[in-house]
Amino acid sequence: MEDVAKYETGAVTGFDPFRAMDNLDDALIIEEMKGRIVETWAYSFPQDGKEVDGLSKVGVDQACREMAKIGEVIREEDVRHEVDPTDKRYVLFRGSASRVAVAKNGTEIILDRTIGTKRQCIFIITRKDGITNKVNPFWYEQGCMKALRNARARLIAEETKVKIIKLAKELKKTRKVTPDDDVPPNGENGQHDEADMFNAVQVLIEDVAAKTGKTVAHFTEYFTAKTKKQGNEWVRVERGVDDLRDYKGDMNKLYEKIKKYYEKVVTN
Repeated sequence: MEDVAKYETGAVTGFDPFRAMDNLDDALIIEEMKGRIVETWAYSFPQDGKEVDGLSKVGVDQACREMAKIGEVIREEDVRHEVDPTDKRYVLFRGSASRVAVAKNGTEIILDRTIGTKRQCIFIITRKDGITNKVNPFWYEQGCMKALRNARARLIAEETKVKIIKLAKELKKTRKVTPDDDVPPNGENGQHDEADMFNAVQVLIEDVAAKTGKTVAHFTEYFTAKTKKQGNEWVRVERGVDDLRDYKGDMNKLYEKIKKYYEKVVTN
């Protein structure tokens, strides 16, 4: 779990290799969302004179595929989230997964079920400023994926983990964790580039459309339309755009608007 005290004082101090690996996985998740191939299967760092190894989120994916080869399928099941009652800047995620034995004739037997948790800050955290007031547009996706990562990792046999780490080293798919990695992947100033924000908004609109049975163009126009409050109601004063590429407004504010709609309408 993150050391909140270090963030409260402003600058993030010290080097925590496990926090660094979590930050690196945040970056890997964004890369996967963009459809890019991620080559890092494992992380390593020195501790007490020994080399410590651990699987990345992508390494966990690979280990699950390896388990499937021996007839044990690890399946993601459900993920839930709620605001941390001790600090509203964080969201608590709870993911569940199962390990299922699948026979050649298709018969299935559930062997294990487990959960994985993750506490994710919705704001960008930087080494210089600690928790900033700028929203991380990928907090939901990262929190979900890491909670499910943790759940699935608990179901992977130790010999399979060792095998994947060994293979990662042979294929040069291991990344050595350094103090430079113990900085959130979005940079010292906590800024996202326009491509990141555009992709985050586009993915969210596509998800809303898929879950409601309406078109992406419908929701793009709906969310980008300009409104003003008259009495107790919001009234549309200007039509939105059908293509997100034509939107000239603030992508951060648009993302938060869609996220609130998603949580209020889609998940309830």
